Amino acid sequence: MCADQCEVCKHTGKIKGNIPESVKLKQTLLATGLLNKIIGGEPSEIIDENAKIWKELVFDFDVKDYSAYLKITKKQIKDQDKKALELDAKYGTVYNLLTRVFDYERWFQNGKNIARYDAYELAASLDRNTCTYCNRLYTNTLKDQGLKKVMRPDFDHWFTKTSYPLLALSFYNLIPSCGVCNSSVKLEKTFLIGTHVHPYVNMDCSDRYTYTYHFGKNTKNFTFHIGAKDSDDKLIINTAKDLKLEDVYSAHQAEMNDLLRIREAYSEKYIENMLKNYPLAGLSHKEVFRLAFGAEFDKENFHKLPMSKFRQDILNELKMLDIKDEW
Repeated sequence: MCADQCEVCKHTGKIKGNIPESVKLKQTLLATGLLNKIIGGEPSEIIDENAKIWKELVFDFDVKDYSAYLKITKKQIKDQDKKALELDAKYGTVYNLLTRVFDYERWFQNGKNIARYDAYELAASLDRNTCTYCNRLYTNTLKDQGLKKVMRPDFDHWFTKTSYPLLALSFYNLIPSCGVCNSSVKLEKTFLIGTHVHPYVNMDCSDRYTYTYHFGKNTKNFTFHIGAKDSDDKLIINTAKDLKLEDVYSAHQAEMNDLLRIREAYSEKYIENMLKNYPLAGLSHKEVFRLAFGAEFDKENFHKLPMSKFRQDILNELKMLDIKDEW
């Protein structure tokens, strides 16, 4: 039996006749390892299990009705809107129970710093130095010498926790990201496996798009374009658009100017010349690239330094390197 403090066991609502919702939820989650699948399953698996559990908990579950329920306002309920009341009666109690059981703020944020697994532990394990979405900003995880929490990345819910409260604590649904992408750009946008890039599914995504630049109207500023290498690659196109990557990169005029100044001052053999000038340093091509441009060369290391993908694409366009070369 659960402890008396367990939110599931304390809940007294009812569903499907006289079966308490909390007991029904517990039975459903523990049956055949469903809870483990929800917490540790891959994206395609957890979205399928989410649908199964909802259909188990709510008789005659309907996706369109549920979507309509999510749009209900408190004012509609207060004004006794008939349709709103019906939807709230059908989905409201279960939804509220799920948000209490899979409570990201309480369990994962761990504001009271209770000694247990939490967002800091996950962030440290993932070891993402930059935002998974934009690769513009650092997202390091750090505790001070007294082990007091200092900073960590935000965790974006790829399947939004508003629409999918069951998935609020699912590992594959928690994407380390910067505050801009998580709280200012993506917000509650609907991302789905068939419409957007998922960082844990589409591991080849850095090969599927490229950054290019154009001079602005006054020739002093630049505009940036993010294009899919395959014009039919809707996952890349939709993701770049909904994350507003072209817009947020427009803030990096200074970085673009720096790359242009390097291009004007040095030949296409910039890296080769540096290697020749400092032979005793014993540096590799990739190490010189990192020191010269403040970016990682290998795509699997892009996450270690901000703007690595952007810098590499622009440098290639400026003919400062050839990314097809075997280094």
